[in-house]
Amino acid sequence: MGPAPPAGDGVNATSLTVPLPGALQRLWLTMSTTLRAAIEMWTYNIGERLGQAWGRAAPQPRASLKGKVCIVTGAESGIGFATSHQLARMGAHVIIASRNTTRSMAAVEAISKSLQSSDVAASAAGDPAALPLGHAEFMELDLSSLKSVRSFAKKFNARGLPLHLLICNAGIMAPPARQASSDGLELQFQVNFLSHWLLTNMLLAEQRKAKRHTKTGQAEGSDDGDGHVAATLLQGGSRVVMLSSVLHRGGQLQYGDMQSERAYSPFASYAFSKLLNNVTAVELQRRINRNPIPGRSDSVVAVHPGIADTELSGGFFKSQGILWLWFLSLLLPLYNGLLAATKDVTLRTTNSAANTVLFASLAPSELVAGAYVVPDAAVTRHHRVHACRPR
Repeated sequence: MGPAPPAGDGVNATSLTVPLPGALQRLWLTMSTTLRAAIEMWTYNIGERLGQAWGRAAPQPRASLKGKVCIVTGAESGIGFATSHQLARMGAHVIIASRNTTRSMAAVEAISKSLQSSDVAASAAGDPAALPLGHAEFMELDLSSLKSVRSFAKKFNARGLPLHLLICNAGIMAPPARQASSDGLELQFQVNFLSHWLLTNMLLAEQRKAKRHTKTGQAEGSDDGDGHVAATLLQGGSRVVMLSSVLHRGGQLQYGDMQSERAYSPFASYAFSKLLNNVTAVELQRRINRNPIPGRSDSVVAVHPGIADTELSGGFFKSQGILWLWFLSLLLPLYNGLLAATKDVTLRTTNSAANTVLFASLAPSELVAGAYVVPDAAVTRHHRVHACRPR
């Protein structure tokens, strides 16, 4: 999804008068905290890009996901598309869940054409190690509408399919003015967090109730000596991956102003929504662990895929440049030129970001369940989340 849904698409843009001291305080807290994190990530990105230039690209995940059903929200472009493409290449049945029918169908077609060419190439080469290829389809889902979320979940559940992987990828980032969804909720809060929370709970409840599971314990896949990464995908359970962000470090659990009605800051509200996704991973995993079901091994993971070159980040940087430099219009061309000149070094590719998401999706439960994964495949246990529990 783009940085802000267009007007007339189930979203009502509303301007808000913000109490200046409170807004500045929240903005300063978020900016000062996340600037350090952003510098860390940009440093990592530069190192990664240099490694790629010198021929030291990260290994690609390689596992057979034949028969696995995966839902990826907002997968018509960016990291979601790259992730869906890789899942389908490994044999998965991928459902692209998005509100944009035209772009989603184009994504399905692009994946299908890529798989066909890969299949032809592998067959022609007689590659015995070639993985079985999957396929992609589209199902409509508008996260700015809770009605649409419920409708999607009911339609999927009615199909009787197992759900092996749900990647909550869709999101919007820091619209300059506060926007409200058709449900009257702050848009980032609903799209990035609440709708994914509802979707996850409706889908998991049906899966756990039906006790759908397969017979074996892991996906086929091992290190083949060529740098491919061994990968494990849950069977006998579902894996949920919540897309977070390094900016969650600047988020505060706004118990007194959940909808940012008294004070709206694009940065602070975005950071809040991403912090809630980390909380989701911890809390849902706690509930799963307290209510085990024989034969199932469900897990929830939060992941920061890195600061990547996507429509989301591009729209954000451009909007922030206009917001802060509108009074110095002569500087805007310089700002835009700087972004264009540096993004190939400072931003991750969508494929690199997708590799991090795939690690969170395919790693063993004992390693990542309830955890927070970052681009170097480091796993933490949400110390920040536990510190923010209400008193």
